[in-house]
Amino acid sequence: TALAAVFGDWGPAAVAATVVGYGLYLLQAGLVHAWQAFGARTHLGVETIVRKTFSLVFAGFLLYFGARALEAADAWPF
Repeated sequence: TALAAVFGDWGPAAVAATVVGYGLYLLQAGLVHAWQAFGARTHLGVETIVRKTFSLVFAGFLLYFGARALEAADAWPF
């Protein structure tokens, strides 16, 4: 969808909506994986914590910049 939005010339609002959609997907996936990892009674390695943190931070950046792009395109839904 992201490639179609960029190369299909759908306009900035569609590209921003695609970024926000992917950010929401990555956020929920990261939260589910973090919930499963931190809910387990096993010892977590540093690599696991770093990977989960990076995916959540990346999702936050996608959501922030996608929301700013929607606002700039006057397509803000709220």
